[in-house]
Formats: sequence, structure tokens, C-alpha cells
Amino acid sequence: MAYSQITIANYIKQFSCEVDAISEIQVPEATSSCGEVKMTFDDQIFSGGCLGTLVRTYTYTDACKNEAKAEQYILLTDKMEPILYGVPKNITIGKNEILPPPAQLSSRDNSGQNFEVTMTETKFNNQIRREWSCTDACGNTAKAMQIITIE
Repeated sequence: MAYSQITIANYIKQFSCEVDAISEIQVPEATSSCGEVKMTFDDQIFSGGCLGTLVRTYTYTDACKNEAKAEQYILLTDKMEPILYGVPKNITIGKNEILPPPAQLSSRDNSGQNFEVTMTETKFNNQIRREWSCTDACGNTAKAMQIITIE
């Protein structure tokens, strides 16, 4: 009986990747003299960088039940700001009308995380400006503003 072994082609072992592009990571190719090679992988996130380091472990098996493993260390990056939800439109109210309470905005980031939204309110002449902001773990900031004009 001939001895067979799974051979994993050269691959990049350590690199950075945008969090939105994880599904596009190129899988290391593997071959075996014992037929088709099947691949599975397991992901674990460890601290490091703004979103962490993804350690992806590939496990290859062939028809002879041989097994081989390959690991990639992927520093996750994020260049997109979070999205703010519930931003109110600019409005005009009469000077005797009651000022509506500030909207409670929520956020969502492409990393799948939610972050705290802060609000500031300033008054200048006949306008009230409400500004909301949210900063994700990678320092990307989303901002929104509502202007309330008082007639």
C-alpha cells in the first residue's frame, strides 16, 4: 500500500482584512494522492487591533482519512463608520409650541456591534441643533444632525 499525504499549497499566513471582506478570504488549496480533499474551518477571535485577530484553522481530510491543518492569522480592520438609525428630519415649530423631545437613535456597525450614541443640543438665535454621534471600536465616527427652527 502506498503512503499518501495531504499537501497544502503555499498561502499567506498573516495579513489584514476588512471585516466586510471576511467571506472573500482565499482558502489555502490542498491536494492528496488519495482522492478528493475536503476542507472545513473553525474561526476564533482574539484581542489585538480594533476588532481583534481572527485565527482561522483549516482542516483538510482525504479519502484515506489523512488529515492536515493550516492556520491564518487575520487582523480585522474597519474603515466604515457606523450607521445611525432613527435620525429625525429638520422641523419648524411656532415659538409657543412645545419643543419635541430628542429622538433616541440607535447604531449598527459593519462589525455587527452596536455602540453608544451621544447627543448634544445647542441653541443659536432661532434654531436648536441636535447632533448625534457614534464612534466604533476602530475610531470611525458617524454623525447626524436635526435642526429645529423656531418661528
